[in-house]
Amino acid sequence: MQKTNLDLSVKSNAEQSMNKTAVTGMTIMNLVLTVVYVLDVLKGTRGLVSYLIFVALCLVPSIWSILVYIRKKDSLGIRYILGIGFSLMYTYAMITTTTELSFCYVIVAFVILMVYIDLKFLYVVGIYAFLVNIVRTVLLALRGALTGVTLTNTEILFGCLILMIAFTIMVIKKIEAINQANVSKADTEKEQSEILLQKILEAASSITNNITDAVTETESLKEAISATQDEMESVTEGANQAVEAIEFQKQNTEKINNSIQSVDASVQSITGEVHNAEENLNAGNAIIKELLEQVKNSESSNELVAEKMAGLKEYADKMQDIMGLISNVANQTGLLALNASIEAARAGEAGKGFAVVATEISNLSAQTNHATGDINELIQNIVKSIEDMTQSVEMLLESNRLQNKYIDDTASSFDKIRKSTKGIAEQITGLKETVDVVMEENKQIEEGIGNVSSVTQKVMDGANETLAVCNTNFQSVAHVADIMDALTKEAEKLQN
Repeated sequence: MQKTNLDLSVKSNAEQSMNKTAVTGMTIMNLVLTVVYVLDVLKGTRGLVSYLIFVALCLVPSIWSILVYIRKKDSLGIRYILGIGFSLMYTYAMITTTTELSFCYVIVAFVILMVYIDLKFLYVVGIYAFLVNIVRTVLLALRGALTGVTLTNTEILFGCLILMIAFTIMVIKKIEAINQANVSKADTEKEQSEILLQKILEAASSITNNITDAVTETESLKEAISATQDEMESVTEGANQAVEAIEFQKQNTEKINNSIQSVDASVQSITGEVHNAEENLNAGNAIIKELLEQVKNSESSNELVAEKMAGLKEYADKMQDIMGLISNVANQTGLLALNASIEAARAGEAGKGFAVVATEISNLSAQTNHATGDINELIQNIVKSIEDMTQSVEMLLESNRLQNKYIDDTASSFDKIRKSTKGIAEQITGLKETVDVVMEENKQIEEGIGNVSSVTQKVMDGANETLAVCNTNFQSVAHVADIMDALTKEAEKLQN
């Protein structure tokens, strides 16, 4: 079974990892028991046939579970194979044993099978082990062997079983409650983040559309001003011809009148377009403000997630401290078992039975240390996952800060556009006044052809002034177009 890094958030991967841990732990326990029970055969306290039956009950479930794991690593049947196999082995061991300490096997099995966090499964295994010990106690009572030390050991045995089952259930329920709360909170925050992102994208899309409209209107304005410049050049050219040839004054006056009417229509069109651009800019400014508020809300939510992840890491650190305490207790138990073995060796023949017990306790201590190491490794993996998630939240916070900057830049660009639009409106007002003056002068030309030269000079002056205003307007519109270009790029950045 090759060690691989799996995404444990996927249900099948989590089941595969739990199966691997359970199969490994139960197989090691069964192998150790198989080796240890050889001592009973050598001492003559257990026959060869009984030993072979015990070996079969130990190894068959382990081999079977390994074969199922190789074929389908996330099989749900593996836990039941291990549970039933252990129950049969435990039943035979308790009925044929000569010491009450054999009940410790169920403690080791419980520690291993806790990896499934399956309360119903552990209920069944625990209750079955309890019933097996009741049957054994009844058999001892019927044989009259339930007296003295045996009775005291039996009381301790049942006390340990009850406490083991009760505290195991309490721990698993608490872990399930904490996991469920964390999953529920993560789902809620994910849903809120998705809603916020959707609003941001919608706002960005609306900004882009408004900017596109503004760009279109600006292009129309540029075309209108360009047309006005052309007309003003025509007016100037006509006025020069009028000065050189008075006889053509009437025709030139008509051309001037038509040109001025065209300019007036263009000015009215430009005025309408500027008003539309101003309305679009006001709408875009309101959307930017709403978007800024939504981004601030997102930043607050992400900061809250970061705080909760820090609290979760503290809980994981506390779990590591608890596992360190368990490991320390196991080490002390090993030392006590070593001392007991030394004392038993000193006692000679009378201490052999005590030496066997000391060996079993030492083995149990070693197994506890091994299981503690596995649990520590799992906790470290949890801590690493929390740290990775914390880094992701910090990246999201940084992204929100950048969004705030872009939105501020966009709002500033909108303000510049508004000011430029206001300037355009003022220039257009001036242009309208100039056109009105030109139209009035043109009427005077039509009324008195004798003053054609003087009036034509005035028309030329007005045309030159109008041309200058058009040139100024053209530069302003070009500047607005550049701003629109930059604003479009900022909106595209926001969408990305």
